[in-house]
Amino acid sequence: MAIYSWYDLSWKDRRTVVRLARKGRRHPDPAVARVAEEWAKETLGTDGKDRGGVGSMVIRTLLGDGEAVREYRAATRIMEVAGRR
Repeated sequence: MAIYSWYDLSWKDRRTVVRLARKGRRHPDPAVARVAEEWAKETLGTDGKDRGGVGSMVIRTLLGDGEAVREYRAATRIMEVAGRR
């Protein structure tokens, strides 16, 4: 199965990406790392398409989406690691 987006990754792969990012490391598979970075940019609103970002996270949290804060933190960690290369 080809990997085209974050949601094509298994939950184990997504968890591994986030765990490695917490440790300051990038995923060893370049395709997985690329997809994770694209998702993080979209989630943080830095992909130039005006999606995501803090405002979106606040709105989603107020509407009852508890995953919003967790996703924002994961995306921030992934981008920190991506910026170190």
